[in-house]
Amino acid sequence: MKEDLDDISYKQKQENHHELLYDESEKSILKTFDLHDEREDFNEDKRRALNKVYSWLPYETSNIVDLLVFGKLKYKEIARIKQLSVEEVKKSIQAASNNFRKNLN
Repeated sequence: MKEDLDDISYKQKQENHHELLYDESEKSILKTFDLHDEREDFNEDKRRALNKVYSWLPYETSNIVDLLVFGKLKYKEIARIKQLSVEEVKKSIQAASNNFRKNLN
């Protein structure tokens, strides 16, 4: 137990800790929601903004987005898994898309 408390992660400063999504995850989100202009550089500030917007999503919405983006599932499949109507899934994804667009562009 003492060795668990000696773990370096307990001693790191939290205010400098920035969680960023993996590059492939970011690219998948950008591609799915058609958010990235290829002519523009996707810099560190935009990466942070994407991560922040993603973390602001309500838990249920982020689950639906994950199934769409990373699971590559269709709306009907997501609806069946989440026990929602296809319309509810569409509304959640549209709300997430609007949130990304509003805060990233």
